[in-house]
Amino acid sequence: DWCPPCIKEMPELTAFYRNNREEVNVFAYNFDGLEGHELQEQILRFKVSIPSILTDPGDLFGWEVPPNLPTTFIIDPKGNTREMLVGPQTEASLNKALNKYKKI
Repeated sequence: DWCPPCIKEMPELTAFYRNNREEVNVFAYNFDGLEGHELQEQILRFKVSIPSILTDPGDLFGWEVPPNLPTTFIIDPKGNTREMLVGPQTEASLNKALNKYKKI
């Protein structure tokens, strides 16, 4: 709730997810370390309507907390982190990234 760019980005992530759900998965994660009821309240308050990861994905993917938020990680079907996009993304910028990795 302290990150206005993160909040502003949510509708863009939601639109991208809705328009590409057959090709990609989109997940939200809160890097503030919130868990349980506190995290669920924030998901509801900000009307997050994309799937949310409720436990720290850093261990699974080898990530540390990004130096800036929001940060978007592009992960290939094998679970490899392909790119880290720093700053708020738009549906257009996410489509550009999707098209870039479709060719690989």
